[in-house]
Parts: sequence; C-alpha cells; structure tokens
Amino acid sequence: MTEVVPRHAIDAETFEGRADEYRGYLGDHIPRLPERPDNLFFVKTLARALLGALLIDDPTADSAATVKAAQLAEQAATGLFWVTDGFVTGERDTVGLRFGDEVYQVPTGPNQAADTGRWLTAFWWATIARDTEAGDMLAGYPVERLRDTGDGGVADEFQYEWVDLLQAAWREDPSRLADRARGLDTTSKIGAQTVIDHLIRPTIDVFAAIAASDEKAFTKELVKALKRHRKYFDTAKRRGGPDGFFSVPLLALTCWAHDRGMSIDVESEYIPRRFVELPNWLQSLE
Repeated sequence: MTEVVPRHAIDAETFEGRADEYRGYLGDHIPRLPERPDNLFFVKTLARALLGALLIDDPTADSAATVKAAQLAEQAATGLFWVTDGFVTGERDTVGLRFGDEVYQVPTGPNQAADTGRWLTAFWWATIARDTEAGDMLAGYPVERLRDTGDGGVADEFQYEWVDLLQAAWREDPSRLADRARGLDTTSKIGAQTVIDHLIRPTIDVFAAIAASDEKAFTKELVKALKRHRKYFDTAKRRGGPDGFFSVPLLALTCWAHDRGMSIDVESEYIPRRFVELPNWLQSLE
C-alpha cells in the first residue's frame, strides 16, 4: 500500500510570472560567472527558486521546463564546489561549468558560501542527478575545509561527522554505516534545534534505514520526515518560500533507495516522481 503525504497549501496566484522573473535574473547572472564567480551563490538560489515555482503546477516534474530548472539547480549547487575544489587542490586555474547548452570558464578560488550546508545541498543534487563525477569530487572534498570558509560561520559538530559519513557512504557500501548514523548526537549547541529536529535529524534517520536495507523502516522514516518537512514549512512565515515546495535531501535519499533496488511505497509532491523513477532524467534533455 502506497502512503501519500500531501504538500502544504500554496497560494499559486502569488507566483504568477515568477518563473519568467527568475529566468531573467539567471540570464543576467550566469554569463557573468567568468568575471564574478561569487555569483554562483545567487545562481544556485535563483535556480532553486525557479524549480520550486515550476513544481507548483508540475509536482511530478513531467515538463521539460521543470527538468531544465532542476538541471540548473544541480549545476549551480555542484559548480560552487567544482570552483572551490579546483582552488583547494591547486590543479587548475579555471573550471568549465555547463549551464544549459553553454560552458563557462569560471576562475577557481575560495568561496565563503562553500560551507557545510551547501556541501550537503551539492551532494544531494549529485545524488538526484546521478552525477557520479560530482559525487566523487564531493566525496573527496576535505571536511576540514568546511570548518573555515572565511565568513565566520559555524555549524554544530555533528554536521561535519554527517558529511564524513556521507562521503564514506558514497565511496563504499553504506551498510556498515547505519548504526553510526543512528548514533549521531544532533543536539544543537548554536541554537538551531528547530531546524535540526524538523529537517536534519529525520534525513539522517531515513539514510540509516537505507543503509540497513530495511524497507519497512525506510517507508516509516520517509513518511515521518516528509511530515516533519511539511510541519516546518506550513507556517505563515515559511509557507510562501519556494525552498519548502520540495525537499532536496528527501528526494535525494528516495533516489538513492530506488537505485539500491528498494521499494518506494511513498508518494508526495515534496519528492517529484520523475527524478526518482528515471535515473537518466538529465539525459532526457539531450
């Protein structure tokens, strides 16, 4: 029996014309990347907003426009770390980043936006896109580099362990990592407990079920996580934010479970079906 977790109510009228607006901003920012690589942060934010706006009326991501927006989101999220990784390794002065049909030579260098949270976003997008090359790069990215990006920001210690755990899961069979994931102490020391309880801890528990190849636990934890996501975003303050219209982490984990041969007995607008069921969805644009 398939369990359904409906998305929270969205005032679609407030987003009329927004997709074209976001595309216009992207058209301004992307060509400037060779001169202003810091624009990657804005491109990533705009691409995610564009995708969220399109998913309002296309929750299963059936249209080419929605798929192209997802492609942009993946390219921007991973691109931030391609640029930073090139600087960290010292292997190149520029890196070619593809956006749509164009490739832009973007200078490598440090970027304050390349922090733990955005590493996780990039990793989730590499998983959704089945982008093995980006996943390999992210799995080898120094965790210590995430501790000091130059902006003075901090994260709870378990976040770095979570990154290390996901890197290990990418490189090898994650089955031995289930207990380690369950044992993560996700108590916040920096006042982020609400976000952790609603968006991060449930994600970790879904991963643990996948690592253990426990389909029953996976379904249970995924439903719980989707409901937590909905509860977090279904407030007057957050309801209209495109970030909440879908869940990148839970979509990525559902894709991971699907690709490992696990049954997906959960449906939700938060995890657009096309990206799960068609591992080659990016190639469908070619």
